[in-house]
Amino acid sequence: MDQIKFTEVNNQIASQISVLLMLHECVTLPGYGSLIGNYMPARMHPVTHLIQSPCRQLVFNRILKTDDGLLTHAIAGFMNLSFSESRELVILYSEGLVRRLNSGERITWSGIGTFSEDIEHKLIFKPSYETNFLPEAFGLVPVQVQLIQRQAIPERREPIEFLNREVIPSERKKSKVLRRSLQLVPALFVGALLIINALLPTENQMKISDLGFVNTSSSVFESAMTAKPAELTPFVRQHFELLSESQEFSAESAQIFLVAGCYSSETNASGMVDFLLEKGFDAAILDRTPGRLLRVIYGRYESINAATEELNMIKKGLNEEAWLLVK
Repeated sequence: MDQIKFTEVNNQIASQISVLLMLHECVTLPGYGSLIGNYMPARMHPVTHLIQSPCRQLVFNRILKTDDGLLTHAIAGFMNLSFSESRELVILYSEGLVRRLNSGERITWSGIGTFSEDIEHKLIFKPSYETNFLPEAFGLVPVQVQLIQRQAIPERREPIEFLNREVIPSERKKSKVLRRSLQLVPALFVGALLIINALLPTENQMKISDLGFVNTSSSVFESAMTAKPAELTPFVRQHFELLSESQEFSAESAQIFLVAGCYSSETNASGMVDFLLEKGFDAAILDRTPGRLLRVIYGRYESINAATEELNMIKKGLNEEAWLLVK
């Protein structure tokens, strides 16, 4: 078989083998060997990141040489030959293929692969991936994907949220002024009676003790002036001792605090204390206000100057609503 005839038969046999590989997992070239298609699942190339569809990976086996008639029958139908003529043509082609490979020539089957031999005359088959011989993968094409570039997010601490925060220093001051004003009403009333009695002639002057309502007012005055605020039971007390009932307010006995806020919820008040403790303050829940609000303080201070200096620093960077409390 000359070169031109061999090339023509080589192309015809390659085209028929390509068709048979779509339908069968093994196609034998009589007298030479068999092409076997092994299933390979979908995979992604580690460098190009190209996703390939499932396919049949082709390998060539020189041991399987027995003619099963599959290729011979296909060539007979394609070239309009009898079965015996087709068989003879396939055998001549196999012999020519062996001679050319032994001489160092490279034989190519289009869409299937190439055949060659090394210096030790060992067969080398390199499959071509141009054609996917797996019928189930018909129509599937490679897909190029882009890797997700993940950036590390620095860990940050979530701020503490307090529900129903209520800071009402203005209401506290208003109630305190009103209470002091009511305590002065009896004193002003008694003082006015004394002035009027002094303006009267001596014989017309009356003793204050003769007036029952003045005595009552005096007792009211005395009780009002000596009355002490209702006892406020501290809710949480850590390092703070308030004045006892037997002590009276004075500059020496004054206790100075910085108030962070007043809360109606025990949970919010405790949460604020924990937050201030983490910031380095000697915080605590001092007591309850007359309005039954829990009063949270930054700490206790020995002097007004120290408390004022600390208050200015707190208002600049932490809490603009902080205020000074003297008890």
